[in-house]
Amino acid sequence: RDIKLAVEIQETFVPRESPAIDGLLVDFRTLPCRHVGGDILDIGTLSDGKLSILVADVSGKGVPAALFGARVIGDFLHLRESENKASKIFTKLNERVAKYSMRGMFVTAVHAVIDPKTGRVDVVNAGHLMPLIMKPIAGTLKAEIREVTIVGQTPLGIVEDMPYTSSSFQLQPGETLILITDGVTDAKTKSGQTFSKDEIYSTMTSKPYSPVSAVLRQLTDEVDDGSRADDITIAAVTYGGYRHIDLSSDPEGLSKVRAMIQEQGKKIGLDEKSISRANLAATEALANIIKHTYKMDSSQ
Repeated sequence: RDIKLAVEIQETFVPRESPAIDGLLVDFRTLPCRHVGGDILDIGTLSDGKLSILVADVSGKGVPAALFGARVIGDFLHLRESENKASKIFTKLNERVAKYSMRGMFVTAVHAVIDPKTGRVDVVNAGHLMPLIMKPIAGTLKAEIREVTIVGQTPLGIVEDMPYTSSSFQLQPGETLILITDGVTDAKTKSGQTFSKDEIYSTMTSKPYSPVSAVLRQLTDEVDDGSRADDITIAAVTYGGYRHIDLSSDPEGLSKVRAMIQEQGKKIGLDEKSISRANLAATEALANIIKHTYKMDSSQ
């Protein structure tokens, strides 16, 4: 019963849905190797409208790592509310973690702040895996992926008086920023083979024009749950001309979708026939969701 409660409590620290920010498409997946784990994931919006993503990994596993991680994420969320610069957040967070760290516990972490208007990314890396950028290859069904070389700094909690600095780079429209924990590289496939970097990258780029969530599911679905040696966390943000709209679960809400498709279709140069087909497909799909999932309940 206590373990079940611990699982439920830890789940409250994980984002339940992706934030709706025009210009960005966000997706994520996190899986503990035991009932609870030491991976940390936070996705939110800063006071200046930029997207904040934290991916971190507490040393150790199980309940001790989960308890330590709960305190870390609490401190991070408090700092995120009052500070917009990733470097200042990590500098202050490290001071706190170093004070209450015990038995040599520490946290590797990467924090990215993304401007949805320009695609500029500011990143601080505290001993974590480097960020990845996936870029579709124009005119093909392929993509290329590369590591972003940025300044790597000491994990959080090791040296108390440690100023952290950020690195910046530019996302181009259609590019996806991917952050992972090392549980991905420690994971084994159902055939018992450990993922290599090349295999991980191949999985991520196998469907570059599919929704980001499909790429993440493909990677995690190939992992054998029974042999996971570490927690697994993946977060991805695609930059581009994305629009988000809220709809009530009734047929009248479909008019908003049709208007958006009409507007966006003209912006990217689609002819009226193509726009009409896109509208028909979207209308049929959403009508089925409204009818069968939400039972025509307009309050949802």
